Amino acid sequence: MRVWLWSAGNWRGVTDDEDRAKLAAQASLRDGGTARVELAIAALGGRELSARYIRTGTGWTARATAGHVTWSPQIPHP
Repeated sequence: MRVWLWSAGNWRGVTDDEDRAKLAAQASLRDGGTARVELAIAALGGRELSARYIRTGTGWTARATAGHVTWSPQIPHP
C-alpha cells in the first residue's frame, strides 16, 4: 500500500493522498520552518499488529518565509 508521510516541526502524519499530505504539513508549518512530504510503502507485518513504512525518497520539501510556502521536489539518493 502506498502512503504519504508528512512532517512539519513536531507534527507528523500519514495519509493516502499527496495533496492532503502537503496541506496537512503546510497547516503545521511556522514561518522560517521546513516541512517534508514523502511517498512510502506500508509494510504490514505477519504477526505484528503495527505497520512500518519504507521510504522511497520521492517527495517534496517546503520552506515557509514571510507567510509564503515554497515547495521543492525532493531529490532521491541512490
